Amino acid sequence: MGNIISLNSIELERHICQLGDFVKRYVNGQFEEEYYVGNWCNYDHLDNSKVFPADGEYNQVAIGENTITVIMNNGCIFEYVKSKRCYYTEEEILKIADELFNGKELMLEEYRIRNGKKEKAVYPISYDEVVKLIKNAFYCGISRAGRRDFIVNLEESDSLSIEFFVNRKEQDVICLYNRIFVQSLTKRTVTYNKIIQSNKFRSHMQVHEKDFIIPYQNIIQYASYKGYFNDINERFVDMVVEFPFNIGYSLLCETTVQDTIVYAKRKNREIYSRFTLDGEKKLTNKCVFVLNRSNQKSDEYYLITMFPGEYLVKEPQDKNIKDELERQRMLEFWRNHALVFNPKDVDLETATYSCPYDLGA
Repeated sequence: MGNIISLNSIELERHICQLGDFVKRYVNGQFEEEYYVGNWCNYDHLDNSKVFPADGEYNQVAIGENTITVIMNNGCIFEYVKSKRCYYTEEEILKIADELFNGKELMLEEYRIRNGKKEKAVYPISYDEVVKLIKNAFYCGISRAGRRDFIVNLEESDSLSIEFFVNRKEQDVICLYNRIFVQSLTKRTVTYNKIIQSNKFRSHMQVHEKDFIIPYQNIIQYASYKGYFNDINERFVDMVVEFPFNIGYSLLCETTVQDTIVYAKRKNREIYSRFTLDGEKKLTNKCVFVLNRSNQKSDEYYLITMFPGEYLVKEPQDKNIKDELERQRMLEFWRNHALVFNPKDVDLETATYSCPYDLGA
């Protein structure tokens, strides 16, 4: 979990600028734009309301490694991520290129415009040619820049690479962008699963919706874009996701003999739940997701339920309990646990102090 702290807008701006010359902003996990936040003149404050949230617009800030997450009052999740783009001198970038590329098989991915049409070409390139391309990137006509922005990727899983903009014309071809990378013979395949919210799920979530401090739809979108649902392939999936920020309140708590216990059916539920009148809900950064794979498409999953917390335990009357052994484990758990009672979430006509099922000794 990120380090959740209280910051005013000026302090937040400084933390964002400390990420680097460029930051990428994601909204609910989806990439929005890359911003330049460098401050070569050492101003106390950069006037850029498009990038930095203002006081009163946000309620939570989580500081992580190379990432700052801001929870806006409207429920949007703003994530500022250190970009791999940075300014380098020629000496600095050539030193990096030597460490990454010298003695390896290299490829050049070139984006260009030929006769008014955009195209991409990929072909082998020697290390000496790479050095020449990088040196030429510092020139615009006869003018030479002392620093240029490059994207340096040091993660071998994505292939080692250096990317940069160019602006040169060769006959009828205008070169726009170069990406130099180490040729890789292996590439990891990722399965991107589609997450479906059915009408039944939305109706089911009417009970849990108020437990979230961020709209649950935004949490689903964030989790999808962050890849939390990638590569799952089981028929029925229950998982706990830990977020770098608080997402809501867990209603589950331990009980003792001093607790006043009631039983009732929650709205849109057919079974009884165990409640305590003495418990308190707890703020948490964890969320339970339950999904069921589609019968038609193996990469589509239907959301069954989700709620803040880290325990996924069936209730004693759940029809999906497999056998008597599992039922006994559930009974043991619910003898010492209950949900915090909220009269707005239950069908009050079903409320009773008497247990509607046998909890055992």
